[in-house]
Amino acid sequence: MGPVFPTKTKEDAGEAIGVEGLGKIVENVKVPVVAIGSINIENAVEVLKTGVAGIAVISAIAAAEDPEKAARELVELVRKFKSRF
Repeated sequence: MGPVFPTKTKEDAGEAIGVEGLGKIVENVKVPVVAIGSINIENAVEVLKTGVAGIAVISAIAAAEDPEKAARELVELVRKFKSRF
C-alpha cells in the first residue's frame, strides 16, 4: 500500500497517503498490508508501528552508496522491531 511518502521512483504512484493514512488502512482491512513509497532506514520504524506486515523498498537500497549494507541494516531493523511483539 502506498506510496506512504512522496516518491520519485514511480511518477504515476499517486498522492502519498502518509503514516496516518497507512494506519487507517491497516486497521480496516483483513489482509496483510505491505507498505511502499520512499521508506528508508530513517522512517521504517514509524511505518512499522502502523502494524503493517512488512515494508518494500527500492531507493533505500538501490540508491545507497553501499546497497548490501543498506539492505542488511533494513533487514536487521525490521527483525528487531518485529521481535519486540
